[in-house]
Amino acid sequence: MKKVWMVADSVVSPLGSTSHANYQKLRQGISGITLVDDPRLSPGPFFGGPILELPKDAALTRFEMISSMAIADL
Repeated sequence: MKKVWMVADSVVSPLGSTSHANYQKLRQGISGITLVDDPRLSPGPFFGGPILELPKDAALTRFEMISSMAIADL
């Protein structure tokens, strides 16, 4: 079996924008899953993990902002 080396990791989720923040929330039993009731996303409510608090940057899309946050943490 080959050895595997992890150089860096990063997680951006509803629980936080760093791996450490996410891990601490999970250890506390906190979940990022919540009931989402937004007709723009679905005709009916569903359970999901929305990332609500993102910095505002008119030059970046939501996906680009989340990617940028993950890369910055590395």
